[in-house]
Amino acid sequence: RDFLDDLVFFSGAGFLTGAFVGGATAVMDCLRFGDASDTLKLRINQILNMAGHRGRKAGASLGTVGFVYASLHNGLVCARGRDDPASFIAATAGTGAIFRSAAGIRPASVAGASGGLIAA
Repeated sequence: RDFLDDLVFFSGAGFLTGAFVGGATAVMDCLRFGDASDTLKLRINQILNMAGHRGRKAGASLGTVGFVYASLHNGLVCARGRDDPASFIAATAGTGAIFRSAAGIRPASVAGASGGLIAA
């Protein structure tokens, strides 16, 4: 596959997975922790609002992870001239580090190391 195929696939799959999982966890939380005195109409509104909010947030996060991974992996493959496990491991470590870089140097290094270890 070429770069654009990977980019669309990983970004789209990440977004859809995040939206589904985020929405499902929100529905479960609303059903578990909802107030028993709420009316059915209010409960449905709470579920829809919370599922939409968490689904969008998780979908955007995982879509971004997919975008960064596809970009790094393709860049490494183009720079090195071959697609091997080292490119995969380096791309996953770099993705974790970049994704958590806004939280500081320590969370970024932990995320990068854990991404690399999981990939290895």
